[in-house]
Amino acid sequence: MSELYTILEKFPQIEEIIFRVDPNLFNTLSYLSLLGNDFRCDCKLRDFQTWLNQTNVIFSHSIEDVTCASPEDQYKVSVVRSSIQCEDEEDERSVEKLRLVLFIFCSALITLFTTSTIIYMCQRGNIFKLYKKLIDKLVDGKQQEPNPDRFLYDVYLCFSSSDIKWVERALLKRLDSQFSEQNTLRCCFEERDFIPGEDHLTNMRNAIQNSQKTLCVVSERFLKDGWCLETFNLAQCRMLVELKDILLVLVVGNIPRYRLLKYEQLRSYIENRRYLMWPDDSQDLEWFYDQLLHKIRQNTKVKQTNVKEKDKEVENNPEAAHVHADTAV
Repeated sequence: MSELYTILEKFPQIEEIIFRVDPNLFNTLSYLSLLGNDFRCDCKLRDFQTWLNQTNVIFSHSIEDVTCASPEDQYKVSVVRSSIQCEDEEDERSVEKLRLVLFIFCSALITLFTTSTIIYMCQRGNIFKLYKKLIDKLVDGKQQEPNPDRFLYDVYLCFSSSDIKWVERALLKRLDSQFSEQNTLRCCFEERDFIPGEDHLTNMRNAIQNSQKTLCVVSERFLKDGWCLETFNLAQCRMLVELKDILLVLVVGNIPRYRLLKYEQLRSYIENRRYLMWPDDSQDLEWFYDQLLHKIRQNTKVKQTNVKEKDKEVENNPEAAHVHADTAV
């Protein structure tokens, strides 16, 4: 032990070298002197600093006298109190901070998205009402008025007579101007506007020709009513001849698509066009009525690539005309 003590006094730099190589090499020491060493307090001295703070070795001088010689910002600072910074530690701390920021940001984003989704699903009806009020204010409350020049009615409601109570409650009270002053549509329906004593087929044809659009309320009873299916055929023939999107289909009830395709009168329309469906959730009613009014007021020609070829095809075989129109969202 005395020999090692003497070596350390003769070679004051050796302990720095030894501790940098292996700080555990001096575990068996009892007494030690570190005076006269020019310590460079950088990252390589971190293990030695840790050892000084934890060792039970008895020093022949105050441990505070062991000071740093470099770098300049650490000059004459006690090694045990020196704030040694390592580049890799700084990088690691920066990465940790970045991870924390990203974690907080992602958590906040996920929470916001989840909360917004839940609020929208629970309050989408009220949200749509507020949206419509805002839109009405932006356009000064003006609504697009139907063109009264050519047609007596804006829409002809075709439905089974067995569904009249539901149609009056769900559609007429929301669409027809006779039921509410706020409504501007002129609806044609059999019980009120068909001419008594006139042939029923003639009444249906006149209603289709005198209405800008025809809305077929397809229900279970509609599919079993021959007059309703005939009305659908007449409206579809007019659409193919005029090449205008004048036929709207509203499916009421849980009627799967494959059942609609079983009916020859509906198959061509269902396969090539989108149709409206009565919403299951009452929160979606305002949105549905808005879309329905938009479709009724809209006067869009059917998209076509070659009108002459399409007219020839309709004349030869009206059912073979493959026309595309977007009648629902």
